Amino acid sequence: AKKLLEMIDNLEVMPSGNLKHIDLADIKVAAMSVTAKTYSGLFDYIADMNAYVQKAREEGAQLVVFPEYTGMLILSALPVWKPLSRELAAAQDLEEALGMIADVMEELSGVIGDVYLTIFSELARLHDIYILGGSILCMEEDRLYNRATLFDRYGYMVLTQDKIFLSALERKMGLASGRETAVADTEIGSMAVLVGDDAKYFEVADIAARKGARLLLNCDLALGPYNPYAAQVGLEMRVQEARAYGVKSVLVGEMPFETKLYAKSGIYAPFLSTNDLSGVLAQADSYMHDAVLTESIDYARLAYAEDIYTHDTNEGLLRKNAPKCYQVLSMAPPQVGAALVGSQPPAAEEEPLPEEASEEEKEPVENEASL
Repeated sequence: AKKLLEMIDNLEVMPSGNLKHIDLADIKVAAMSVTAKTYSGLFDYIADMNAYVQKAREEGAQLVVFPEYTGMLILSALPVWKPLSRELAAAQDLEEALGMIADVMEELSGVIGDVYLTIFSELARLHDIYILGGSILCMEEDRLYNRATLFDRYGYMVLTQDKIFLSALERKMGLASGRETAVADTEIGSMAVLVGDDAKYFEVADIAARKGARLLLNCDLALGPYNPYAAQVGLEMRVQEARAYGVKSVLVGEMPFETKLYAKSGIYAPFLSTNDLSGVLAQADSYMHDAVLTESIDYARLAYAEDIYTHDTNEGLLRKNAPKCYQVLSMAPPQVGAALVGSQPPAAEEEPLPEEASEEEKEPVENEASL
């Protein structure tokens, strides 16, 4: 720990002074696109993270948001990476490689987690700004969580948030889901963190807003080619529903197994809270390269998004019916007919034909003509 602190001190960071005067009508937030890469050593990683913060603070940022899994990049800066990289190179696919990383984190998450917390805590304290240090795999009660941590200007943790809606790969890695949405009431506003795919689900942002959050911080990454339409199914929608500001930071670049991390960082607001009614305050030009975006937000402008016709709710009706609706949605769909899945239905039992009546038992039938 002492050596780590010495490395950070070697950066010779001076306080930014960006929080000397706080005006809730002019809070400066920063979103970032951070390139995923390997590092030659721990100081290389620290210097790179500091460079992103330095650029944001020079533009007046009072809050800086790092992307999902920023903390996992520390692995490449540690001695364990050399033997691990050889094993990863022999992996058959991305799923197997991520499984290896999960195994390492189960053993070393305590050590690596301490390094992560120390670095971002010190960067927040030295720069005198708030920092969301992205996320990292964290071991707790024998389960791995994808956990994000928010640090205040003094380097203290003010919020931790475990990812609630895991990706398919994370489920295969054996990660555990978070169980609640936390909200931090800070001097620069009440805020909540949406980790990765949590921003794709209405309920997470809605709970945060009901707890008082007016700023949603989304640390994210996206696997696969960039799709501008799919990209909107996330924070851009949540800020409209929750009537809150949103800051989205992403991890970008290319990884082994032809895996592409293509996404755009951005700062968003309700349509009616923006001058051009676009809902976009700032957005990265590229989905492949580094970017640092800063923008000022005015909490009073969120009132412009209030609309009694679209946002008025019947709490009694919701309490009565919402649980039933979710119960129905959580039920497994009814099984399709056996014929549709390739098997034949059991043959129906044939009823025996009635026995032929004897000549004596037959009743005479009158001829219609005789009637």
